[in-house]
Amino acid sequence: MKYLAIFLLYCMVECVVNVVLMDTIDEKYKIFTRNVCENNRTINEEMNDCFQKSSQVVLDLTNYCINRVQPSAMGNVVNFFELACKDKYAYIKYYICMSAYELDTKFKEQMKWSPDIIACFKEVAKKYG
Repeated sequence: MKYLAIFLLYCMVECVVNVVLMDTIDEKYKIFTRNVCENNRTINEEMNDCFQKSSQVVLDLTNYCINRVQPSAMGNVVNFFELACKDKYAYIKYYICMSAYELDTKFKEQMKWSPDIIACFKEVAKKYG
């Protein structure tokens, strides 16, 4: 009986975690589709130009996760996002891959964008906004 109670508690926790995680991913996917999928390739390429100014750690991790999730994108962010716009599951796998690394506080610190990268994104958004 004790093991059954522990098992049921584990199952309940697992269900709650999955529901919360999926809600988070669904919300992020909605934002992704609104900001990326509904725009043309030109704005996405310009946003990618800003992104390419990121640290080598961020670029390497992004490339790794893209190749792991969708090798046909050949590590190209714009190509991958075009595929992810059509395939929510690809986006979910990418999000999970990136999130696994964000749990490491040292790594998360290295993933922060510099003010010039943020300014670049804002400039592109203003241009097309």
